[in-house]
Amino acid sequence: FSCYSIFSSPNREREKRLAVQRYAEEQQWDRVLQTIHTSNSSEAYYHPYLMLALNEKGILPEQLFHYPVQSADRIYFQANELGGANFNSLFGLKHEALHQLAQANAMSPQGLSFSRLRRLIDWQTESGNLPLAQKYMDILQTSTCHNQWIKERTERISKSLTTSKEAYKEDFIIDASYPLILLTQAIKADTTNRKALDYLLCGVLLDKDLKGFYNLFRQYFPQGEAIHYQEALLVVDLMFPHLDATRNYPVTPTCRLAFEDFGVLMSQRPNTDHVLRQKYGNTYWYYGFIRTA
Repeated sequence: FSCYSIFSSPNREREKRLAVQRYAEEQQWDRVLQTIHTSNSSEAYYHPYLMLALNEKGILPEQLFHYPVQSADRIYFQANELGGANFNSLFGLKHEALHQLAQANAMSPQGLSFSRLRRLIDWQTESGNLPLAQKYMDILQTSTCHNQWIKERTERISKSLTTSKEAYKEDFIIDASYPLILLTQAIKADTTNRKALDYLLCGVLLDKDLKGFYNLFRQYFPQGEAIHYQEALLVVDLMFPHLDATRNYPVTPTCRLAFEDFGVLMSQRPNTDHVLRQKYGNTYWYYGFIRTA
């Protein structure tokens, strides 16, 4: 039993990592969150999946600071890996997704994996490149564990053949840039891309770049009353009052009162540290003024 306790834990953790990766590939975001919640959520490996799941569910600007993420670098996937390719695809950067997937295949000692083949088939189908999608399907058919998946995708390709659809187009350079730059490009190409905008704004907040946040916010002005945006705008008002950052954005009276209370408690540190953590540990204020790596 002692040997089992020593060696089983790393195996279970590896199983959870693989499960999270697969659930993300299948866009099962609730299962991504459930699996991470039963794991060590402070581990950096899970942070990109965690943030992506929250964003896909539309709650990232509400819950970003409920988790132990310490910097923007931890919410992005490494370039030229399957996770990075999936990330770009979800934000509408299909060409960059294919580019990174091709790089991942070239750099992998194992060559082209099943998971990369599945993504290639789906993305080429979405892009209207059906002959190429069928080519990858023919390769995958040689496996013994994809019969049902191939059946479903064959039906999808058949339907696509009967539907006249313009192939996907992108009008900016594909260059494996830093994710913040790629997200900015995605938003410029489609200003209604709210998922890309939220992820970009939250990444800038994690960098504690308030001026950068406000410049983006003012330019694209996301609708709604996301709590972390309210919190950040109140700090912008405090530090740069000439910008009048909250003039046109709905900051609730409750949030304003909480910020005043936070300021009072901050003036009484260190005696109030435990109260600050208890009351405001999940806010941008706590992250920006107190939390350290």
